[in-house]
Amino acid sequence: MLGILFLAANPTNTTALNLDEEIRNIRRKIRATAFREIQIEQEWAVSPADLVTYLQEHQPTIVHFSGHGTARGEIVLQDKGSSAPMAPDILSDIFKVLQGGIKCVVLNSCYSEMQAKAIKPYVDCVVGMSQAVGDEVAIQFAGTFYEALANGRTIREAYELGRAIMRVIDPNQSDVPILLERSIASADTCLVLKPDLFCEFHLDKKCRPSRSADDKSLFEIRASIRNAPADTFCVMYQLNKLHERDEFNTVGVDQKNFEIYFDCAFDFEIRATLWRLHHNGIGLRSGVVEALAKSYVNEEQTIVNKAIAEIRDNID
Repeated sequence: MLGILFLAANPTNTTALNLDEEIRNIRRKIRATAFREIQIEQEWAVSPADLVTYLQEHQPTIVHFSGHGTARGEIVLQDKGSSAPMAPDILSDIFKVLQGGIKCVVLNSCYSEMQAKAIKPYVDCVVGMSQAVGDEVAIQFAGTFYEALANGRTIREAYELGRAIMRVIDPNQSDVPILLERSIASADTCLVLKPDLFCEFHLDKKCRPSRSADDKSLFEIRASIRNAPADTFCVMYQLNKLHERDEFNTVGVDQKNFEIYFDCAFDFEIRATLWRLHHNGIGLRSGVVEALAKSYVNEEQTIVNKAIAEIRDNID
C-alpha cells in the first residue's frame, strides 16, 4: 500500500497557516479517485527529533512537509511551540540514513528549493518551492498533485497538473514549484496504478533482450520488482520502458540475458494477476499460479517452477 506521511509544523511565533484545510483537501481528492487504499499518516507540531522518529516509525513512500520555510533555506519545525529551523545539510544527513523506501518528498513550504537540492541525492524525486508561496495556492497544488498520483499519473504529470492549477489561481506563482530527480526519468514513475491498467497490460513475448543487452540494467529491473510492495506496481512502468529500448527489441537473444529478463517479466505477470484477483475478492490459491504458468513460455519450465515455488511460499 502506498503510504503518505503528512508532517506539519506551524510554530506560535509564525504566521498561521491553514494546514487543516490542506490535509482535508488531499484526503478529499484521493477519496474521489478509483484507488482509495492510499494510507495517509498525519503528524502535527513536528520537532526535529520527531522528524527522525516519524520517518522510522511510518516508513512512508511519500513524505509531505507543510509549514514555513526561511529565505536561508531552512524548514521551520517547532520545539515547545516555538520555531526550530532545520538547515538543509541537517535534513540531508537525515535522509541519507533514513531514505529507505521513500520515493518522493514534497516540501510544500516557502523557499524550500535549497532543502530539495540537499536531499535529492537520496530520494528519487523532490518537489520544492523556489520562493514564497501563498497558502491557498499551496493547498490546491498539493490536492491536485495527490489526486493525479492516485489516478495513476506519473510524478512528473502530477507535478505539472499541480502547476496548472496554480496558474489558474495565481499566474505569478505557477513557476514557484520545482521538481528535482535523482536520476534521469525518476519522475516518470507511477507510484499508484489503477486496476484497469493491468487488464490492458500484456508482455510481448517477442520483445526480448539482444546480445548487447546490459546485464546490470536487467538485474536492477528484477530487483525493483522483488522489492516493490505487492500493491504498488510502479514496476509496470519500468517494464514498459524496457520494451521501448531499441536494444531489447530484437529476436536474437543471449540465453543468460533472456533468463534474467524472462524471470523478472514472469514474476511481474504473476504478481499483477494475484493483485488483480485479490482486489476482486478472489482468494489467492496456488492453482491460480499454476494456471498462469501454463499460459506462459513452456520451454522455460525451470524458471517457471522456481517462480511458482517462491510465490507459493507467500500465499496463505
